Amino acid sequence: MGDIANTLAIKRWWQFRQNKSVWADFLKAKYCPRMHPVGKKWQPGNSQAWKHLLWARDKSEYCIQWNINSGSCSFWWDNWTKTGPLAHTWSSFINKNNYRAKVQDFIVNQRWNAHKIYKAIPSQLALHIMSIEIGNEDTEDYAIWSPTEDGNYSNSSSWNLIRKNRYVDNFINKIWHKAIPFKMPFICWRMFSSKLPFPRAWNNANASTQDRIYCVCCHDPQLESMQYVMVEGKAADCLWKAMGGPLGLIHQHSPIRSIFSNWWNTKPENKIHILMLQATPVLICWEIWKSWTSCKYGDKNKFYHYKMVNQLLMRRGQMYAKKVESLRHKIRCNPVHWEKPATGMVKLNTDGSFFTNTRKAGIGGVVRDEARDLIFAFSVLVNCSSNNQAEAAAVNYGINW
Repeated sequence: MGDIANTLAIKRWWQFRQNKSVWADFLKAKYCPRMHPVGKKWQPGNSQAWKHLLWARDKSEYCIQWNINSGSCSFWWDNWTKTGPLAHTWSSFINKNNYRAKVQDFIVNQRWNAHKIYKAIPSQLALHIMSIEIGNEDTEDYAIWSPTEDGNYSNSSSWNLIRKNRYVDNFINKIWHKAIPFKMPFICWRMFSSKLPFPRAWNNANASTQDRIYCVCCHDPQLESMQYVMVEGKAADCLWKAMGGPLGLIHQHSPIRSIFSNWWNTKPENKIHILMLQATPVLICWEIWKSWTSCKYGDKNKFYHYKMVNQLLMRRGQMYAKKVESLRHKIRCNPVHWEKPATGMVKLNTDGSFFTNTRKAGIGGVVRDEARDLIFAFSVLVNCSSNNQAEAAAVNYGINW
């Protein structure tokens, strides 16, 4: 919402600079009676609306460029050189006699007054100004919005001008899935952001024995850390192997991020397999987290490995059942039609059948020309021992005819 409000503030500044409304004339008369708006500073007592407008000026004024016609724009404060207002880079050349100068003061007979320009500004800038084309003297100078190709203002261009593009972590985005309850990937997001309440600083080598915290997931407690509880502990090792073993995934004591990547980078076979590879690591971390919090803050005193495995299988089964129910058979219809032979040729179509119980076989076929006219047809009982022999006998009979 803040970016939207700032975008509209830039739009108001653009309208203000165009000077095509009573509102713009009122603001200039109230806040800038003796000073150009580009050089005006906010002062105590000015309204918040004017303060926000000046913020928009600082963000967008360099995007407002002026095309020279009659030279009515400000020489020092308007961006008519396409390099920014001259007052921002050459303020030392401004004095009380020329700070209100207009561009038309440096134009004589639709040409630049070289002598006056070289006297007012440095020579390297004067060369650039002399190369600027002068338009029709009967037309007022007009502003263009440089971020767009046609020079007209658009909210989308100012939005792109001020919005803050945040870094998108595609790895984090993969933990979210519509088939997984929100609370489960949310815990994984906190885990990858190091925002779970696992001790880090206290379990270092310099900490005393009393200050160290030991895990509750093993019969032989070890120093507690997120890596140990989620990956290396007895309970975690049991869950990762039980869920990944049938899928051909070997559990290693790698960083948790690498384990997730190993699951997600496995080549899937179908849509159910895709869901299984994406969701199972999230479910495993959820079960470990739930048991850890029950032992840490609840009434449990140990992890029940087999119960955790059963819970995982049940959750995964429910998820896959919903996915399977949403699948629909894809019906494909392949049209089959008879294609006529080339001119001067005929086509033979045959078929054969064999009944295993009665050991009887029958063959049949038709012959047609390029006009689809029937030339010959046959239906004959034969002696065969299989369906393939019946098919071959039908072709042989038609060819010999």
